[in-house]
Amino acid sequence: MLISLSLSGRLLQDALPINQPQFRYPAPATLTRENLALVKAPFQFWRSQFGGPGVGDGLGNARVAESLPGKPDIHVVPAGHYAFLAPCSADLAAAVPRICTDVPAGFDRAGFHREFNAAVVGYFHRQLAGGDQ
Repeated sequence: MLISLSLSGRLLQDALPINQPQFRYPAPATLTRENLALVKAPFQFWRSQFGGPGVGDGLGNARVAESLPGKPDIHVVPAGHYAFLAPCSADLAAAVPRICTDVPAGFDRAGFHREFNAAVVGYFHRQLAGGDQ
């Protein structure tokens, strides 16, 4: 499962346009070992290796991932947090280079997004639809 850190304590069910009981878990802002133990559904967790502004060094996300029960599908991307943003246009890169400059230099953000998007879609198909489609 992919969770946005911007949910600020709301239940995922309240933020998603679907009514699925497997999504009724606390948002990451409130995750503790105790409430993570409530997670019974398969879980996919993506995080950056190097963190970045607003998320620190990435170790907080690592602690959440390691605290998940069962065998979550954890992916550590060898880049900074901004790599999860869509690739920047030339205009955006000129206007806001901070969010368009990847760490480490040379990280292929477009290539990562092709792989990331396919992996997330595949995961949802396997977990929610019952097979690769």
